[in-house]
Parts: sequence; structure tokens; C-alpha cells
Amino acid sequence: MGAKTFVYERQVEYWTSRQIEEFFLNAGFNIVVYPVEQVTEHYLPADHIFGVDDDLVKLFGIQYKALYHNSVNHWKLDQHQHNRLVHFPWIYYGLSDLQSVADGRNSLHYLRILNSAFPYLKKLDVGSLSPHYRWGAFYQHLQSCQTGRRIHNISDLREAISPLQERELNRFTIEITDIFVANFNAKKLVHLSPQLKQRDISFNDF
Repeated sequence: MGAKTFVYERQVEYWTSRQIEEFFLNAGFNIVVYPVEQVTEHYLPADHIFGVDDDLVKLFGIQYKALYHNSVNHWKLDQHQHNRLVHFPWIYYGLSDLQSVADGRNSLHYLRILNSAFPYLKKLDVGSLSPHYRWGAFYQHLQSCQTGRRIHNISDLREAISPLQERELNRFTIEITDIFVANFNAKKLVHLSPQLKQRDISFNDF
């Protein structure tokens, strides 16, 4: 019998994404949310995110993975998806440790954030993980420019996101769970979310 997830991946995405927003709200950020497709195809919210030239603006993305259980708990990777991540070094794997929907409201505390710059593996278990972050350390490293990509202006942001607009990467656009652009000086955050078009999915357990 094949391995199954403890919690559906869409639930992991929804819960964790919402809690990242809540974290930034609690830190005093003003947040706007746009659908990924709308932003990449039509415009970027430059007026919200950019202020003065020396603002600390960071771009990062999270590709969520739910935990599977079999003889050894693990996370499954998709080779096609992993190969495409080379275009986006600022996108990280978000490996969830959630094993029960009862813990959904604390899902951010169950997240392991892993740099995607490693040779493809069919699955990851705790023993095969490279050094990874929990959310608090990842956030601190964003501020100190050790994680994510620093964005200096709207042209820089377009360049970073532009591969998402390429026709051959359209499917990958949908696969990306969350993209965030944070101005730490101005306390403003843009969340580019594909979940805005997934309202037919039920998350009654949250």
C-alpha cells in the first residue's frame, strides 16, 4: 500500500500561508494579497511595496510539502517541479511536520524551510535534510539578507518574477503556493497567492 499524507497538502498550504500573514500583521505590516496569475500577467504592486531607495525589500517564496507516512515519515518531491526551481533560487521548500488537523492552527510552528538548491531526491526524510530553518530563524535571516532575494526597485522585481510569465512555466506558476515581497522599513507586505482561485476547496477543519 502506498504512502499517504497525514494531512492534505492543500490544508497545509492554507493554514501555513494564513499564519505567515498573521505573523507579519502582528509585526505591524500592512498586507495586500493578489492572485499570482493576475500580478504576473498584468501588473506588479510597485506603489504599495516601494518607497525610498534604501528600503530593505525582500522577495521569497514557499513551496509547501505535506508529510507522508509509511515505514519512515518523509516528504515527496516532484522531479519536474524541482528542476524548475533552479529558475527561482529565492523559493524554498516548506516541509510540514503536521500529523493531525487538530494542530492546524499552529502549522507555522511545524514548518521546516529548506533551500531548494540541492540535487533532486525522490523523497526527503529527517535524516536526509540539509540544514534548514524554522520560521523564526528564517524571518531573522530575511532581515539580515541571508535568505530570500533583496529587491532594489520595480525593474529588479520584474526580473526576479519574469520567468513565471514564460509560457513553458505556466503550470509552475500554479504550483507555487506563496510568493511574498516584504518592505521591512515601510512595514508593507505583498502576498501573491494562487489560493485566491481555490475557494472551492473546503477547509472546515481550520
